[in-house]
Amino acid sequence: MSKISNIILIFLSVITSIFLIEFTLFLILGKNPSNFNQTIYCYENFDYYYCPNSKYFNKNTKLDGLEEVIDYTNYQGIPIETPSNKKFNYLQKSNLYLIGDSYIQADEISINQRIASHLRKKKIKAVEIGMASWNSKQYKKVIDKISNKEDKFFFIFLMANDFFPNYTRSTLNNDLTFVKKENFTNELRYFFYKLKGFSWTVYLLNEFRYLENLSKDKKNSINNFTYSDFLNNFQCSNDLDNNHFKLDGFYDYLVFGQNYNCWPENHKKAVEKVLIDLFDIRDNIENNNGEVFYLFVPYGISFEEENTFNRKIPSNKTAHPIYLVDYIKNRLERNFIDLKPHLDKIKNTHSQKNSIYFQQDGHWKPIVHKKISELVINIINDKKLKHNTLN
Repeated sequence: MSKISNIILIFLSVITSIFLIEFTLFLILGKNPSNFNQTIYCYENFDYYYCPNSKYFNKNTKLDGLEEVIDYTNYQGIPIETPSNKKFNYLQKSNLYLIGDSYIQADEISINQRIASHLRKKKIKAVEIGMASWNSKQYKKVIDKISNKEDKFFFIFLMANDFFPNYTRSTLNNDLTFVKKENFTNELRYFFYKLKGFSWTVYLLNEFRYLENLSKDKKNSINNFTYSDFLNNFQCSNDLDNNHFKLDGFYDYLVFGQNYNCWPENHKKAVEKVLIDLFDIRDNIENNNGEVFYLFVPYGISFEEENTFNRKIPSNKTAHPIYLVDYIKNRLERNFIDLKPHLDKIKNTHSQKNSIYFQQDGHWKPIVHKKISELVINIINDKKLKHNTLN
């Protein structure tokens, strides 16, 4: 038998074996747990966003309750509550906009539990436009797409990772290498997403890699200094280059919890990049007689006993980038709100573990969305604006 024939035979044997394994696992266990988590993006607007007139599935992890969430999008790709809303021009005809990243996307809870839905129940024409890992570059593109801003209100939710120099999707880096506009590439990407959602083999390999990385993290935290050591022993700029600390987003979060004079130059540069966009957004909106508010979103680790699965510091310790918050507040001067004090109040009345952030996913639970909607209404009332201007 020729060498080529042997290769073909081996290949067919492997494919047949994988198929039999997949078929057996599917019969015994059903769909793999990642089946509901395959999100396909479209790239016509905002760099990447939901596709128009589509149906999206998400299934929370076991730690977060296994709830299955379905989102339908309208012709603009905006999630809607009922098919009857498909033709409404949310992008142009809403009067209040909530713009952000995955905290605003909020696909771990049903749409009627999200901030904008609570506002719509108050007869306010509100809409959420957000997507995982968006930064100020995408927020700016959303604003640019809205033609009439007069008498409209924009609430832009800022995440700490927008400012992180070591995060690939921060404003400084804005890595969009995964965004491919070629049709063939999109189709190929879609195929592999579907394969991942169906294949137990791919799922188990991913789980193995996850457990392996988790084991490495635990080992590293034992052999090297931990992030708690960082908080306890931090001495300012000279310590920031210490090789004991991995340069990642969480490291950046801790850096921004220190005095501005301690920040490395790259961190200062990353912050300035975001502020340039925020000032441009403000000018665009206010020059068109609208009003914008910036709200800073704290991570779960800013609170005790929240987002307990992913935290890199003990549950009874907290880390909040207070100096970053203060710096942004001072630079923007007005219409900036740190959400931590507001979430502290919610936590005080919901003191159970993981009561306001999901344990593994790390995003807000429904109670926070409801309370943030009340905060938005209070902000509007403080400006002495009547609700009927939003209807």
